[in-house]
Amino acid sequence: DLTVLKGPEHGSEQANEFRQFWGERCELRRFPDGSILESVVWNADRTNEKRLVWMDATRYLLQMHAGISIQHVTFSDTNLMQILTLPFRLFSSYGSGDEQQLLICSQLIELSKQLRSLNELPLKIMSISGTSESVRYTDVFPPLPANFLTNLKKLRSVQRHGKFYTPRMDSRYSPPYTKSIDVLCQLEMSQKWFDDIDYIKHSKTLYYIQLATLLEQKYHYTCVPTKTCCYVLKQYYVYRLTIGYNKEIYLHETLNNKNDLIRSIKQTTESKHLRYETEYMPKLSAAIYGVSQQYVHYQSV
Repeated sequence: DLTVLKGPEHGSEQANEFRQFWGERCELRRFPDGSILESVVWNADRTNEKRLVWMDATRYLLQMHAGISIQHVTFSDTNLMQILTLPFRLFSSYGSGDEQQLLICSQLIELSKQLRSLNELPLKIMSISGTSESVRYTDVFPPLPANFLTNLKKLRSVQRHGKFYTPRMDSRYSPPYTKSIDVLCQLEMSQKWFDDIDYIKHSKTLYYIQLATLLEQKYHYTCVPTKTCCYVLKQYYVYRLTIGYNKEIYLHETLNNKNDLIRSIKQTTESKHLRYETEYMPKLSAAIYGVSQQYVHYQSV
């Protein structure tokens, strides 16, 4: 915890030096492991405030030991933090968005467990990977939960098409919008799926429909299946679920010759896009996520 500075044990020689150095800020604290240590605690609630604790400590020490007033100490590296932080008057608890990214990841972990529990699906989901910036802690402004409590019938920016609303092309107003979080679901290999690209695309569409139906029945989520993905509204976050099937890349790269005896491998635009979305992006997101877990300050960099 960046807000707590642990010192030596109470009663030791180092404890007296520690208390003299920190003065009235020093106090005794009992920690969960049972140890009683001299410590210094700084008041900071949001993550972006915890990163600036060292500034408060520097001001306090300069005033205590050198008699330099707090008003005469300024820091220049807070300019970047002001750019990465929304104005307080708009979202008082948003800060730099670190708490939102943690909440998004925790909701994704819960959603992953629920997806793996859907045994009624024709093919099991082998792995689930978040590929959006928010999941790997690199989104500058991660999305906020959006409930859209506005009466959409009165909005001039949307029009109704069946069960859904779409933006009006002739409107000068911006429709309600929230950024979706991309999630890749990798399916197991099976002989049940056809060796034709069109059949696989249609099968994926049916899979999205069945996936949305099961999530609505079991967990009462609002789901919208489409031809290319399935949108899931969970805790007012919109997750965009897509299916990855490795055999589809191979079919795009395989071309039959005239005699249908020899097959040649050639990359196409579709195969490159699929490989980028289903292979490269999950690996990149997992690598960056691992680095951010190992180094706490990597997220802000």
